[in-house]
Amino acid sequence: MSRFWDKPQTLGPSAGLVQQHFVKARQTELYRRDPALEERIKVILAKELPGVDMKGDKWLEVYHKIQKRLQSSELTINFKADAWFTEENNYDSYTQTYERNSAALGRGVLASTAQDPAAVRARVDDVVTLPKAWNGPARPSQPSPGAVTRRGLMPGLQSGQRIRNQMAFGRQDPHLQKDVYADDFGQQIAKTIESGNPYFNPKTKQVFAALNWAFRPNGSSVSYGHSFLVLNPKFKVNALYFPGDTFYSESLGQDTSLQVPYGTLGAIIATNTSAQYLPDLVKTCYYGKQLGNTTDVYSLLEAHVFSALPFKGNIKEVCVATQRGTTIYRNAQKFSERIGAKLSLVASSG
Repeated sequence: MSRFWDKPQTLGPSAGLVQQHFVKARQTELYRRDPALEERIKVILAKELPGVDMKGDKWLEVYHKIQKRLQSSELTINFKADAWFTEENNYDSYTQTYERNSAALGRGVLASTAQDPAAVRARVDDVVTLPKAWNGPARPSQPSPGAVTRRGLMPGLQSGQRIRNQMAFGRQDPHLQKDVYADDFGQQIAKTIESGNPYFNPKTKQVFAALNWAFRPNGSSVSYGHSFLVLNPKFKVNALYFPGDTFYSESLGQDTSLQVPYGTLGAIIATNTSAQYLPDLVKTCYYGKQLGNTTDVYSLLEAHVFSALPFKGNIKEVCVATQRGTTIYRNAQKFSERIGAKLSLVASSG
């Protein structure tokens, strides 16, 4: 049975510190004033809201109204109820794919699924997370003879290169030679890959969530399941946001230029002007309308959470697509009571 959680794995105390340094460094870079970005936002708002007064600085009022709506939207993770609650769920923490694979297959190993090829997943996550400017030869400092060994990063703001050394999956090596096969075009494909970065810490990778900016009944996207978790709002502040599902960003040539921090979340409308959901996002967030469910990957406003995610105290609501009295309902009820979250029922289709 496919699970999206695991008991916490002890891979060293440095993961949380690396994530803190990463978020702080990216926020410092992204919060710099960008007049060109502001002009793009103004042009987009005028185009998508032609009946709204944008004269002078009035466009800022429109922008801040849209941003307030985005910032107040629920941060959600969609899931499939049968995978989570057919059996009683006694797990304590949500974990991302790098952690789960490393715990099951070995540290730094990532396995493919039909919907999530390992080679693409590892490559795309590095590209959209870590700026090209952070490429470089810097490595964690080596201890001198007799010195106390330190793991992870030292206190103080670290260079991007040093942060990258801990977070980048980097070079992809076949984990086992028997896992290599030829695809329909004769290309050698590895079902299971291993990070060629000796410093890679799987726990530093992001948890994928999304803002339900359209207040859809079944969360951000039913393509990942009709049930969803509502995260504690505190996770929104240090998340980084992206237009659309970043898994597909590679084909569009997109990179960290898509990243938007919480404090300027409204700027998401200008990160990719070809985004298919842009008109809906602007109009919906300005007029406050609710939209129906969607499977469109381009309608996501993806949020990358760089933090551990224990269930207890960090999940505000568990919304499950099932009926009262079912096994799934009873198990979801036990789970919600154990972690101190509200349990709600939502429709299983639509």
